[in-house]
Amino acid sequence: MSALSADAAHTPMPHSHHTDPDARAQRVPIGLFLPGPRGASLPPIASPDLPDWQGLSALGVAQLIGRYTRPGDTVLALDAHPAIAAACGYLDRATGEIAGNPQRIPAPAHRAALLLAPLPRPGLDSADLHGLVAAFQQWRPTLRPGGFLLVALTVRPPAAGSISERSTVITAARAAGFLYHQHLPIVLAPLPDQEPRTDPSRELSHPMSLPGGRHRVTHRDLLAFAVTTTPSKEANRG
Repeated sequence: MSALSADAAHTPMPHSHHTDPDARAQRVPIGLFLPGPRGASLPPIASPDLPDWQGLSALGVAQLIGRYTRPGDTVLALDAHPAIAAACGYLDRATGEIAGNPQRIPAPAHRAALLLAPLPRPGLDSADLHGLVAAFQQWRPTLRPGGFLLVALTVRPPAAGSISERSTVITAARAAGFLYHQHLPIVLAPLPDQEPRTDPSRELSHPMSLPGGRHRVTHRDLLAFAVTTTPSKEANRG
């Protein structure tokens, strides 16, 4: 290894710094949301009567919200959903719903700690860069410094020669002033104990068939973005 490559290999990665001294220090929540059993020993929000949100049960939603917020925080959602309401009630978080284009910017003390946004949605496609930038710019003032936007992105095979929708969403969020935090896959199906292609008992002469030449989608992308500065304009938008 040359001296140049050795130096590069040991150069520490740059870190993002808060530009707002009042911004809360960000934790680094990490987790995979795997399907799990539901039973009497679990909290009441694990009831099968509650519908899933973007592949997450109400218990999974509570685990997600619990990682990004604290008791008493406000959680916003673009769409009212029973699983979100149940999780917020269980965790002692206030909840609210916002329209795609909020008409008023809340005062800093009343801004939310978390916004949950599924994509694509009516009137907003996850492949529309300009539309996403405009939407993120409208949503950002509803979050306080140190707050998070979580985008649940339905995985769709990219068209030939196109840019992935995940990359488009990340680019749009950055253009709107968000800091890309991390990517969490929401697992929608139980994972096999062993990767089938490594199973020595499998006949090599019979390769795995891929529907349409692709693997079956068993996850949904969850993209986390952070707010690190206070929007410059506090005036109401009418």
